[in-house]
Amino acid sequence: ENACMIDTVEKAALSHTDISFSLTVDGRSVLHTSGNGKLRDVIYIIYGQEVTAGLMEISFELPPCRITGYAGRPVVSRSRRDMEIFFVNGRPVRSAILQKAAEDAFAPYMMQHRFPMVILRIDLPPEMVDVNIHPRKTEVRFTDSPAVCGAVQDALTAALRA
Repeated sequence: ENACMIDTVEKAALSHTDISFSLTVDGRSVLHTSGNGKLRDVIYIIYGQEVTAGLMEISFELPPCRITGYAGRPVVSRSRRDMEIFFVNGRPVRSAILQKAAEDAFAPYMMQHRFPMVILRIDLPPEMVDVNIHPRKTEVRFTDSPAVCGAVQDALTAALRA
């Protein structure tokens, strides 16, 4: 239960960097963010200096899609997909197609069975996103999935080539 609660607060802090979050579990402080609006600072607080040092900033626009956030360099890879974090219009979501887009962009740079670290904010017009797929609203469907996935892949590929 604690792990689920910590994960929920971490996702909220990553999504709303302009709000200060504080979480105490069993009398010890687990998380405290400043609310200064800087995603990199929240990533530092949650994942530490080593992960933050290996980040690439992502800023990409292919109308009507805008993608911002951070991706870890290929050396910051993981054995699980738990560090592939996506926010669509501020909402934390799980999306197999977004994961595939990220993994495809990183594929030439990583060993097999390793997964990238990405924390991406994807902003789209609301009419392009259907959040009524899952009761918890954690899964989404896009009206133009290939365009959104292509934009994610292009954004990450551009950062990797830079």
